[in-house]
Amino acid sequence: MKIPYVIGEVRTDKNFEQVKSVVEETNVNLVTAMATKADKITLINTTSPLAGGGNLSQSRTLSIGGLSTFGTANYILGANSGATALEYKQLIAGAGITISHAAGQITISTHGMVFITPTDITSSLTWDETWRDLDCSTWVPSGATAAIFSIYVVRTSDTLVNFSWRRKGDTNALINITSDPIGSSNYRAGGMAIVPLDGDRKCQYNAPNNAGAAKFVQIYGYIT
Repeated sequence: MKIPYVIGEVRTDKNFEQVKSVVEETNVNLVTAMATKADKITLINTTSPLAGGGNLSQSRTLSIGGLSTFGTANYILGANSGATALEYKQLIAGAGITISHAAGQITISTHGMVFITPTDITSSLTWDETWRDLDCSTWVPSGATAAIFSIYVVRTSDTLVNFSWRRKGDTNALINITSDPIGSSNYRAGGMAIVPLDGDRKCQYNAPNNAGAAKFVQIYGYIT
């Protein structure tokens, strides 16, 4: 379109409106042409599970496997049973299992009896018939509520042999390993003991002062 101005012509409001109309029409045509070209060559490509892609001829809303929210706290993301979409799943602790969540990690721990390689702790004990503390943190992990011991003592005389256990802080013996005579002048005591531990993994023992050389105490495991 020819611009309606000539040299020496006086500008009028009518002339200005005509020029303005031409400029606006030109801008619209230019923008439309650029957008049309962009629609044809610019794409948002998506692959499963991401969906919603396409050219830019219209607004696009991308989605991931049908999800619309972040889900429920402490749930994990996984495929549904038909492997057709994503879904949030709850980890459910079965019998004897504890699940705990923290930043960047999920901890799954078991409850129950755990046996370890037997460790002889005979020399760690004081055999003086006095209640003494036994720190089991060297042998059992944090969270253990009880320790499992195997005890065997012999006294080659007509004297009873008693070995007692209790939780640290208790005042009465919880477990007594009491000897029985085996033949003439031969008293033996032996057995397994599951001894409760306090929060610091400590218990107390009372080892006899009349035990002979044939004796041992071993830790066999723990309970969580």
